[in-house]
Amino acid sequence: MIVGIVMASFLLRPRRPSTLEWFAIAATILAVIAQLSPTYYFANYTAFVAPFLGMLLGISQARLFAGGSKRIGIWIAAIGVALLFSHQVIAIHTLTTNDIAGVVDAEIPAGGCTLSDAPQQLVTTDRFVASVPNCNDMIDPEGATLSYGYGSAGAEDLWTVEVAHADYIVTSTPFAHWYIPPDARLRAYVTANFRLHAIGGLLFYVRNGFPSDNGQR
Repeated sequence: MIVGIVMASFLLRPRRPSTLEWFAIAATILAVIAQLSPTYYFANYTAFVAPFLGMLLGISQARLFAGGSKRIGIWIAAIGVALLFSHQVIAIHTLTTNDIAGVVDAEIPAGGCTLSDAPQQLVTTDRFVASVPNCNDMIDPEGATLSYGYGSAGAEDLWTVEVAHADYIVTSTPFAHWYIPPDARLRAYVTANFRLHAIGGLLFYVRNGFPSDNGQR
């Protein structure tokens, strides 16, 4: 539909594009092509296209409904915005998530030095800040790993230090399959120094000698 609107605006109104219109076209195309370049792609990358695409759609509509039909274009734009807004309200209203606080409370003592590949699992369960000294300081696991390069020696060294300064690891993905990805040395360290509990759809790695709140050691 978007392609159709853009093509119609330039085919039905065959005047020479202005400098701004050329910019909107080129910027949108380049932003779309840029989506193909990352080695690791994440859904939020598509947001980079949105401002350029919005500009191109606005320019296309203004071109298509120029002159006496300008009021029609305004009404169409208003209806489109209202539909998009309604869709977002409905989507947000229907979002659901599992409450994992009870599961984490049952396994990790309050203030425990905890590490995760998904920070939301720590923030939403009040385990993001530890009350013990010398705890790991990992805030953005994905960003930190990306800054060194996935599978690089720097990423392995980073995570080796972070794991060494953690007493509990909570995740929904087996540690061996984390996006680092962990090498044989790091996997062996976790296997030798942590015991694994699978509870409530989560995986808990508890350092040997440290209790979980369910009393296990």
